[in-house]
Amino acid sequence: DQGRTIVQALGPLLRLSDMAQGRGKQTRMTAAGLRTVAQIAAWVGGRRGYVLCRKALQPLLQAEARRYYELRRLEVVTVKRERAWDAAPDAVAFVVLGRYAKNSVACEREAHAARAVVRRLTSSTVTLDALNPPPRAVPYRGRGAALRYRGELVERVTRHLEDPLAAHLQEADRVATVAQFLGRDRAGRAEVLLLRGDPTTGADALVEAKDLPVAVPADRRVFVGGRTRV
Repeated sequence: DQGRTIVQALGPLLRLSDMAQGRGKQTRMTAAGLRTVAQIAAWVGGRRGYVLCRKALQPLLQAEARRYYELRRLEVVTVKRERAWDAAPDAVAFVVLGRYAKNSVACEREAHAARAVVRRLTSSTVTLDALNPPPRAVPYRGRGAALRYRGELVERVTRHLEDPLAAHLQEADRVATVAQFLGRDRAGRAEVLLLRGDPTTGADALVEAKDLPVAVPADRRVFVGGRTRV
């Protein structure tokens, strides 16, 4: 049996503004966003699969996915709904689109609450106060190779939290979100593509995002002589 295969795509960090522009009903996907969907379509290739993304991107991805025959069995899962779904047993394609970490202000609020509880139970927060902050630029090593972005070791870019406990809470949440999503592949045999996904799981292969193949929307295909042409 072949185990889970994880591919990390190295490319420009995609912010929400890189994927979509506009507000409200005028929001549209950018050229980079459209290309990303075409890459996801080529990766999924008609198999049952799931994409993890932010809530703001879900309707745009769903609308664009309807243009691809390869994405007819795709479901778009948002971070907010991540715990309220379960993958089908025959799902074999998982895509992580985005970086995930809880809002820094929320982490600081949780750290304050945690200290209050510990102080009430033990009359001291000395253990929490002695925490060292988590490393800010840890070299990530996949399965045998250091993960690099344009020649530099991948760095987890977030707003620097002065409170070490809050920083640890944010780090744990960031790791848990992607790990929990991939954990839906209970058989451990899916093909996983991390597009700007934090490298929380060892990668089997590192590829340049620009080198990923793209699929062609169904409305741009024509049939000539029994063959499909673009």
